[in-house]
Amino acid sequence: MASAAAATQVGTYFLRNYYNLLQQTPDVVHQFYSEASTMVRVDDLTGNNTATRSCRSAIAKPRAG
Repeated sequence: MASAAAATQVGTYFLRNYYNLLQQTPDVVHQFYSEASTMVRVDDLTGNNTATRSCRSAIAKPRAG
Protein backbone atom coordinates (compact mmCIF):
# COMPACT_ATOMS: atom_id res chain seq x y z
CA MET A 1 0.00 0.00 0.00
CA ALA A 2 1.30 3.48 -0.86
CA SER A 3 2.27 5.77 1.96
CA ALA A 4 0.37 8.99 2.67
CA ALA A 5 3.44 10.99 1.68
CA ALA A 6 3.62 9.24 -1.69
CA ALA A 7 -0.09 9.82 -2.31
CA THR A 8 0.31 13.51 -1.44
CA GLN A 9 3.28 13.81 -3.80
CA VAL A 10 1.34 12.20 -6.65
CA GLY A 11 -1.66 14.46 -6.01
CA THR A 12 0.51 17.56 -5.87
CA TYR A 13 2.29 16.60 -9.09
CA PHE A 14 -1.02 15.93 -10.86
CA LEU A 15 -2.61 19.20 -9.73
CA ARG A 16 0.44 21.25 -10.70
CA ASN A 17 0.43 19.76 -14.19
CA TYR A 18 -3.35 19.93 -14.62
CA TYR A 19 -3.67 23.60 -13.64
CA ASN A 20 -0.55 24.56 -15.58
CA LEU A 21 -2.07 23.02 -18.72
CA LEU A 22 -5.47 24.53 -17.96
CA GLN A 23 -3.91 27.99 -17.84
CA GLN A 24 -1.42 27.70 -20.70
CA THR A 25 -3.07 25.31 -23.18
CA PRO A 26 -6.72 24.72 -22.23
CA ASP A 27 -7.40 23.01 -25.57
CA VAL A 28 -5.51 19.88 -24.41
CA VAL A 29 -6.97 19.52 -20.89
CA HIS A 30 -9.61 17.10 -22.21
CA GLN A 31 -6.83 14.49 -22.31
CA PHE A 32 -7.15 14.16 -18.52
CA TYR A 33 -10.72 12.85 -18.95
CA SER A 34 -12.24 9.56 -20.13
CA GLU A 35 -15.54 8.74 -21.84
CA ALA A 36 -17.02 8.17 -18.35
CA SER A 37 -16.03 11.66 -17.11
CA THR A 38 -18.27 14.61 -16.33
CA MET A 39 -17.02 18.19 -16.09
CA VAL A 40 -18.92 21.13 -14.58
CA ARG A 41 -17.69 24.63 -15.29
CA VAL A 42 -18.88 27.64 -13.28
CA ASP A 43 -17.99 30.98 -14.83
CA ASP A 44 -19.17 33.41 -12.19
CA LEU A 45 -19.39 33.65 -8.43
CA THR A 46 -23.19 33.49 -8.38
CA GLY A 47 -23.25 30.02 -9.93
CA ASN A 48 -25.77 31.15 -12.54
CA ASN A 49 -23.47 30.71 -15.52
CA THR A 50 -22.65 27.00 -15.55
CA ALA A 51 -21.99 24.37 -18.20
CA THR A 52 -21.93 20.59 -17.81
CA ARG A 53 -20.40 18.21 -20.30
CA SER A 54 -20.12 14.44 -20.16
CA CYS A 55 -17.58 12.21 -21.94
CA ARG A 56 -14.15 13.10 -23.23
CA SER A 57 -15.29 14.10 -26.74
CA ALA A 58 -17.82 16.64 -25.41
CA ILE A 59 -15.34 18.03 -22.88
CA ALA A 60 -12.85 18.59 -25.71
CA LYS A 61 -15.27 20.79 -27.69
CA PRO A 62 -14.78 24.54 -27.31
CA ARG A 63 -17.54 26.29 -25.42
CA ALA A 64 -20.08 28.28 -27.31
CA GLY A 65 -20.50 31.98 -26.66
